Amino acid sequence: MSQELRRIRQARIIRVSRRLSAVMTALLLLTPAGIILYAVAFSEVMLASHPWLAGLRLPVRALPLEDSALAAAALLVAALPGLWGMWELRALFRGFAAGMVFAPTSARRLRRFSLSLMASGVSEPVGSLLLSLAVLRHNPADGPHGALSVSTGDLFVVLLGVVLLVIAWVMGEAAALADENAGFV
Repeated sequence: MSQELRRIRQARIIRVSRRLSAVMTALLLLTPAGIILYAVAFSEVMLASHPWLAGLRLPVRALPLEDSALAAAALLVAALPGLWGMWELRALFRGFAAGMVFAPTSARRLRRFSLSLMASGVSEPVGSLLLSLAVLRHNPADGPHGALSVSTGDLFVVLLGVVLLVIAWVMGEAAALADENAGFV
């Protein structure tokens, strides 16, 4: 491969990585704020139709502020692995922008991101249970008091995390080999 073509490809990686790092930064800031706004300001309409609660066919009703705050907390708990994943991706893309593409740190960041995906697949069922407990706290004795939502999407996210974990492992081995080979030159 010519040096010019390599330079063009590296410049593209740097440019795209900078943009993706900025997107991850924005998402890290906006996601918690959006979740809180969703749960507190729009609790009457949104929470009753939330996918985790849709099967309960809840009536649309205003929630007391305390229940809305508990719902926000439940949604934030479920979002934590995703936020961790965005943090790791942000750091990964910053490293790519700095030229650390096949580096041990990049492999570690990718491994941590894959672990966050696997945790996300588990956090959604936990979040659905916590959300239902928050919303149904004052439900009549004969009504539902909790719901657990598990989907094939959750399983897919866990499997995708496993695949990326193996790719990160291979990437780490390749980086270690490159470091070893550089020592011989």
